[in-house]
Amino acid sequence: MKRLEFALPKPLARFVARGEEDRPRWLLAVTLLSMFAAAATASVVAVITGSGRIFCTVTTRLSGADIPLAAYIVLAVCSFGFAVSILVRNRPHLLSMNLVLAACALLIGIVLVARDSAVSTAVESCFLIQSSTETFTDHVWYVYIVWGVALAVLLLQLRRAIPIGPNSHSHRSAQ
Repeated sequence: MKRLEFALPKPLARFVARGEEDRPRWLLAVTLLSMFAAAATASVVAVITGSGRIFCTVTTRLSGADIPLAAYIVLAVCSFGFAVSILVRNRPHLLSMNLVLAACALLIGIVLVARDSAVSTAVESCFLIQSSTETFTDHVWYVYIVWGVALAVLLLQLRRAIPIGPNSHSHRSAQ
């Protein structure tokens, strides 16, 4: 902690400090909230771009085929990560592995959405009162913001969980 205080401004060093006794209790809650927000956004994107609207089915996808895949990956991994984070909150190494998995899924999701320029175009057939076929274009630029903030929060928590530097566990055991 002393070494980080000199390297970082004091308000920031408080959040990046590594001791269990120094860790704010609400930091895991912020991580859980970010995973929940990422999963909720992924579920909205999956409904909008994946299967079509209510009473509609996608017949042809003209562009944006990777967006539903990204949504399914982020939804599955963040939902799993949310539950596992609660179960392993007192085991730093398992929590770190869980955060790495969720961060990788968010990064993969962002890359897949970026490959399609955050635009999905599909031809949908709708059957409610009358049968119709329409082309829908969905812009999902907001996933960059939500998933990016969630990724930043996970990386901050991961930075706190992985010991790096002269005070790490490997140096303690060698002494």
